[in-house]
Amino acid sequence: YLKEHGYQTVFVSQLSDYVLQGRPLPEKPVVITLDDGHLNALTAVLPILEELDMKATVSVVGCYTEKSIAENDPNPNYAYLTWQGIEALQNSGRVEIGNHTFQLHELSDRRGAEKKCNESTACYQALLREDLTRLQTSLTQQCGTTPRVFAYPYGFASPESLDVLKELG
Repeated sequence: YLKEHGYQTVFVSQLSDYVLQGRPLPEKPVVITLDDGHLNALTAVLPILEELDMKATVSVVGCYTEKSIAENDPNPNYAYLTWQGIEALQNSGRVEIGNHTFQLHELSDRRGAEKKCNESTACYQALLREDLTRLQTSLTQQCGTTPRVFAYPYGFASPESLDVLKELG
C-alpha cells in the first residue's frame, strides 16, 4: 500500500534532522519502527524491506540481546537479535538501530525509563545515563554503530530525560 501510493520510508534520524535542522524529506515520508530487537526483524522484516526498497528503524533492548546470546535459541517466533544480527541489520543499509534502553524495559516500581515520582532528578538522570551509555557502548563495540535514536519503553517519557538524551547524542 505504502509503495503503491507513493510513500517513501525514512529513518527516524532523518525525521529528526528535518525537524531540528530543516533537512529535506521526500514528498510523502513515512517511518517504520520496530521495538525490542526481535530476531524476526532480521529473518522476516529485512527481506520485505529489501524487496520493497524500504527502510525501518529497529530499537533494541540490550539485556534482551544478552539473554538471547546466553540462551542460544534462535527461534524467530520469540527470540531476540544477537550482536551479530544487529550488525547484519545495520550493515544492510535498510535498518537504522535505535536505543531502547539496556535494562529499563520493564514494568515494575518504575514504568520503563520514566522518572519515579519520589526520585530526585539527579538520581534519575544518573541511572538513565548509565543504562543508555551501557547499550550505546555495547552497540558501538559489538556492532560498529552508535544510535542517534531513542525509543521510550512503553512510551513512558519524562522531561528530565531530555538533557541525558541530548548529552548522549
